[in-house]
Amino acid sequence: MERSGSWLIVCDLDGTLLLPGRDDGGLGALTEQLQANGCSLVYNTARSLSSVTKLMKTGRLPCPDACACELGTKIVYFPRREWSAAVDDTEWEANLLKAMDASGHPDPRAELAAFAFAEDGVAVEVEDDDSRTKASLVLRAETAELCLAASRRLIEQLGVLGDGFVVSPSGAPTTTRKNGCKMFVDVTPTAAGKGCSTAHLMSVFGATSERVLVAGDSENDVAMMRLCCGASPVAGGVVAKTNGGLFR
Repeated sequence: MERSGSWLIVCDLDGTLLLPGRDDGGLGALTEQLQANGCSLVYNTARSLSSVTKLMKTGRLPCPDACACELGTKIVYFPRREWSAAVDDTEWEANLLKAMDASGHPDPRAELAAFAFAEDGVAVEVEDDDSRTKASLVLRAETAELCLAASRRLIEQLGVLGDGFVVSPSGAPTTTRKNGCKMFVDVTPTAAGKGCSTAHLMSVFGATSERVLVAGDSENDVAMMRLCCGASPVAGGVVAKTNGGLFR
């Protein structure tokens, strides 16, 4: 998979490549041009693989060379750039599971059940998914302010998981069909995340730091953007229209 001397472009999806009310917006043509010139395109997103695959299947997104999903807890490759031919990075998942075992919290989802509640206009429950390396709490409330206040309390309380995990909000609250608000608080291994997964993909694709571009718009892109700093920074970072959390 290594492409010596090629560029690696790592992009967030929601708020960066995907904007409300905008379809392809020329992404297909741009991707073809980049890949024709030897560039490798990677999506790095909080979305699940099934969600990203649906976007590709319906034509909203072109197929990349790889995708780091669920905040870097799952990595897949598309050797033929076909959405139906994804190949799991099983070594990456195995390393994350080892790190979770070493932390003393091999199954954080089971522990999250203790933080579920429904009171004072806020309901919190464990998200039902099949990921082995990521767990999430779903917060529902009448207003965005209540969601945010509850998320801050939960993030502080979930500090009991220790340094082996990162607890973070997955974006801002969104409006639901029932005129309420919903948001997520994610728990991921420290060894995962957008920064670590991007560094891993740089190694897989043989991309040196001066030939890597990253793009994002929110707080969960911070670790990826930090690759623009340090002793061997990547070539550059692109900040899409941000909600302000990225700069904080």
